[in-house]
Amino acid sequence: MLALLVLVCSISLSGCFYLSNSLCFGVCDCSANFECAGKNLTSIPTFELPAFLLAKDYTHQHTVLNLNENRITSIRFGAFKKLSALQMPVLYIQLSSNKISHVNNGAFLGVELLSGIGIDLSFNNITSVPLDLTRLNNIISLDLSNNPIQSISDSVVASIFTHNNNMHSFTVSSYELLKKVMSLERTNVHWLTLDGMTNRRFEPGFFQARRSWFLKYLTIKHSQFEDISEVLCNLELESLKIIGCPNVGDTTLQGCQVLTVKTLEISDGNLTNAWDPSALYYSPIVDLTVSGTFDRVPTSILGHWPKLQSLSIGNKIRRIEKYDLEQFHDLASLRLDSNPLAFVDDRVFENNTHLSTVYLPYSKDSHLTRIPTSLLNLTGMNVVSLPNMVCSCETMDYMKGWHDRPWVILGADCSNIDGIRIPDYIDTKLPLCT
Repeated sequence: MLALLVLVCSISLSGCFYLSNSLCFGVCDCSANFECAGKNLTSIPTFELPAFLLAKDYTHQHTVLNLNENRITSIRFGAFKKLSALQMPVLYIQLSSNKISHVNNGAFLGVELLSGIGIDLSFNNITSVPLDLTRLNNIISLDLSNNPIQSISDSVVASIFTHNNNMHSFTVSSYELLKKVMSLERTNVHWLTLDGMTNRRFEPGFFQARRSWFLKYLTIKHSQFEDISEVLCNLELESLKIIGCPNVGDTTLQGCQVLTVKTLEISDGNLTNAWDPSALYYSPIVDLTVSGTFDRVPTSILGHWPKLQSLSIGNKIRRIEKYDLEQFHDLASLRLDSNPLAFVDDRVFENNTHLSTVYLPYSKDSHLTRIPTSLLNLTGMNVVSLPNMVCSCETMDYMKGWHDRPWVILGADCSNIDGIRIPDYIDTKLPLCT
């Protein structure tokens, strides 16, 4: 049988792919979605559908076509038409990080028959908003960021955003393109991402004047603004994420109040112990991710959000004191995995009775040999990750109770024994302890 399989593979490469029930379109993995990223493709595959794909039921799943990180230079007429035969309700076409400079009219012919389509054309060489997008009325997400877009037709922009009533997500780098979208009387965009925008300053009231927008989720990535606070002023956001923006500092979120934010993330900024986001003190934040050069838990800041349910903070914290987390009775998830912890008070988790997920790294030079008793006493734990934990008869005996609970995922390696994970130590080494 093996010889026959080798013979089939050598005679017909496509036949070999069909036998594997996962490979298709020459180089793609189709076991779940269509994974064709990083395959050195210079053009979009022809999408000849093998029998095993036609036999699968796609009618109830959102499907991803991942063509990211190839060398594709253009999108031909009807490039994706054959995929529509699979009748998936939603298809996400990802073409990020290619060399695309031309999108033919009719490039997306056929996919307008689907209930929804997501299109990611970020990080390419596109200089104008593709005209073919105006034919579609089923776009649910569109990413045109990090392209050298210069030609922006008012009629093209208006057609795309007024015909697609279900377009909830838009990602953009061009300030001029964003202005034209914002000038429309009405859009349904809920998720807006500004990625790689280097505009000097937004015009006064830029967002506030567009009250017909339904903007609830704003992400600002790798962008530079003179004053982000002016952008945010009086917005009724539920989620605000600021990621990799070099001019974000301790005074960034000050000024007029934002009263509605529930999710806040500030990553890769220049925050210090002097961080003072006073504009958000009256927001009902329950999900907080913040990184900076904190060397202690900023309890005076976090105290403004006592209903926190998820907290990720760092990245230079070395000590967790008894009172640092006691006010967060609803805390369910805690991530401290980017900090070189050297001390965690034994009683620190006594009030966090809802805690179920903990990432608690120990620095490699701290040689801590036990975890807090207050953490061991929590009965609702589901995920516990303890990187750099020293494995010994004493320390693992403490943790055996967790390991014996089948619903608890116990992660991380033993820092003092190469190639041994904590669960393996408990299974194989702990029984030998006397």
